[in-house]
Amino acid sequence: MYTGSPLGASAFTNALQTSICLNTNPSTAAIANMSLKVTILSVGANVSPGMNISRLFLLNLGFGISEMDPCLFTYFEEHTLVLIVAVYVDDLIIGGTLKFAEWFANEIKKEFLMEDLGEPKRILGIEVTQDQDCITLNQGSYVDKILKRFDFEDCTPKWTPMESKLRLTADDQNDWESVKDFPYRSLVACMLYLAVCTRFDIAYAVKELCRFLEKPGSAMVAAAKRVLRYVKATKKNGLKYPKKWRTDRIVEHCAVWSTINPIKGFTDADWAGQPDTRKSTAGLILLFNGTAVSWWSKTLRVVALSSQDAEYMALSDGCREVVFIRQLLQLLGFRLNTTELLGDNNGSLAISNNPGEHQKTKHIQVRYHFIRQKIQDKEVKTIKVPTELQLADLMTKALPQAPHKRLVLLAAGFELGSK
Repeated sequence: MYTGSPLGASAFTNALQTSICLNTNPSTAAIANMSLKVTILSVGANVSPGMNISRLFLLNLGFGISEMDPCLFTYFEEHTLVLIVAVYVDDLIIGGTLKFAEWFANEIKKEFLMEDLGEPKRILGIEVTQDQDCITLNQGSYVDKILKRFDFEDCTPKWTPMESKLRLTADDQNDWESVKDFPYRSLVACMLYLAVCTRFDIAYAVKELCRFLEKPGSAMVAAAKRVLRYVKATKKNGLKYPKKWRTDRIVEHCAVWSTINPIKGFTDADWAGQPDTRKSTAGLILLFNGTAVSWWSKTLRVVALSSQDAEYMALSDGCREVVFIRQLLQLLGFRLNTTELLGDNNGSLAISNNPGEHQKTKHIQVRYHFIRQKIQDKEVKTIKVPTELQLADLMTKALPQAPHKRLVLLAAGFELGSK
């Protein structure tokens, strides 16, 4: 398997040369020119010229656009996937067999001014470390930049991102004028990028901070500073992806990691955890071969009447993410067994498997019954997980240091006891 990251000199440098390339195929010239005109109109919105130039070139080479992600391109040879290209503006990451990776690199160099950077070392602020056994991602350098930007290089480190059981409320905004000069939004935006890319362990704290962007009070500012102190203490934290299938199990009755069972999801909910609205927080962590690849922490749209209802809604929303990842993996050639979705609430697990529980679920919005169909179709099955192994706890509440560290290590793919 080859991975590489050729870098385009500039989307605009290559624009003229690419337009010539489009017209070399008379049978598609009209369609290509039409596409080019349409995409130029959208440049000012959220699509870059480099992305569209790369897209058109890849299509001319015979690549297909993934139905699951428009920035992912696949190349098949005799119905076998041999090459994957991920595009971000004018940067490309290539993965596939060495023969076809070299062919693609030579083809693209004919049309663009390109430099082959070899194995990826840094991608959009994410540092990539490869060795014989695993690939590790972290954002230590990005954390250093944040600390310097906000003059927190010498701050006292903390070992959890938020005080245990802290609940921020609208009443905490009353003194917002006393801290109005603090760059709260900028700090939260920096933390948000960390939480989205590699630091699932701060996702809940950042979600809570994002609720008060308009008029943050001193309590919110203090909470934001604590997250910064935490990422300083844990700036080496990241994600470890083994190159071989792991042999351990999450819980005893879970399937072993393999090509037919590569993913498992954990969902949880904190019922009525927001004092102002009494809405619940739901969370998901999705593992691939034992390491997190997708996660979220969010406030449920409706007020749940019980912890069972909140957990059931979290299961259903988590099921949607599982279905998406399943479809993406199937596109890449995986043949999957039923995916395991783990929760720790017996009631929610029961009603997800028993559509006859009408009296207990008739008040729940229809959209949350999506999971029942997927269970019947045998795409997903729900499994009970002990609370102490519920990784999604990280996504729904602030935990004490010991359980927080244990769950972070498990979800990040590290052995317990790792530093």
